[in-house]
Amino acid sequence: MSINHVPFAALVDGNGKYLIESQKIRLVTGGRDLLHLPNSHAGTGVAIFADPDYELSATKAPAGVPLRGGWKKLEHTRTEANGIAAILKVSPFGEVKLSLGADATEANVKKVHSPRILHLATHGTFVQRSSNSSEADLLAPSTRQMAAVNPLLRSAIILAGANTIVPPGIKAEDGILTADEAAFLDLAGTDLVVLSACESGLGDPSSGEGVLGLRRAFFHAGVRSVVASLFAIPDKETSELMSAFYRGIAAGKGKASALHEAQLGALNARRGKDGKLPAHPLFWAGFALVGEGDEIPSALSPPPR
Repeated sequence: MSINHVPFAALVDGNGKYLIESQKIRLVTGGRDLLHLPNSHAGTGVAIFADPDYELSATKAPAGVPLRGGWKKLEHTRTEANGIAAILKVSPFGEVKLSLGADATEANVKKVHSPRILHLATHGTFVQRSSNSSEADLLAPSTRQMAAVNPLLRSAIILAGANTIVPPGIKAEDGILTADEAAFLDLAGTDLVVLSACESGLGDPSSGEGVLGLRRAFFHAGVRSVVASLFAIPDKETSELMSAFYRGIAAGKGKASALHEAQLGALNARRGKDGKLPAHPLFWAGFALVGEGDEIPSALSPPPR
């Protein structure tokens, strides 16, 4: 396992306490994240995509054509999205736009232009490359992702239509937003992207390059901070954690502080009133903040002189 994949919040210190109980944690991609550079181009508004209709089809598929994938509906992502929208509707970040169900498409994500915050609540995936894959496997949609040499093709966010096959002759997105595609989104001026999806923070470690996956792709697209998960996360508890995180953001807390307090609150809640119940890291330690950790400015910062 790469150190980039370690959930530091769940490590235990010499006193038998989780590291998150004494430290506020964020990961940095380089020295730039420590400099707090002025944001000369600030985005506007909040874009939220959640509860995609994975069965959505561009057109009716021929009889007998099997589904391409088996992505299951996440029952709590719609609740998560509506809760975040309610929290941020009176924030200084601008208009909140919700895209749910049939609107949570890959095409609509690609139409987004520099929101202040982008939130994606859905399935995520990172496929380890199989050493047994051959070039012939690349021709089969079911194994193409696993066989891909490029890790940016094996890391993806799952959106509407991902369970269906696009018939020949129909021009439409396939519902799988790979990291390779995410790198070309127009997110210059976006302060924060939250990937509320399993394994969205994983990727292939590369010497001198860090982790090549979704989080690297979003930084390439211009984002200043990314919150992503390091392992499979439970649906309901993730929704609750995200609500707590955004309440902190709306209150003007820094991104690192808001995530730290949300995770610490979830940890203590699982311990119960007497503090003696088990609090497995599965339910609170999956997310990590990568990039800048200061507050999201409510106004455009002055450009450097």
